[in-house]
Amino acid sequence: MPIYGAYYRLPFGGAESVEERINDSTGFGYDEATHQFSPAAGRQPPGSDLLCSGSSSDTGVKFGPLASVTATNPLINIASQDSGEKSQRQWEPGFSLSFPPGGE
Repeated sequence: MPIYGAYYRLPFGGAESVEERINDSTGFGYDEATHQFSPAAGRQPPGSDLLCSGSSSDTGVKFGPLASVTATNPLINIASQDSGEKSQRQWEPGFSLSFPPGGE
């Protein structure tokens, strides 16, 4: 079953570099006294997210049992066989807006 997906982040305003975020963060780094690592703050600029995911599945052709249609004449044999296929496709788009708390 193939699964497809796409994601695109469109920030509003200017982008801030990772280096600037690390330098502005007072608690980033490894504290030798407590032996703990403090990650940079998870601030995210305001923006919108566009996404789409989908999947498809296919059973292939399935054949049923052979059934004899004519049984009265030994010289003629006509048989019948049912067949079927099931395919399914599903797509789901999405959109979101995000703004940091405090209106930064």
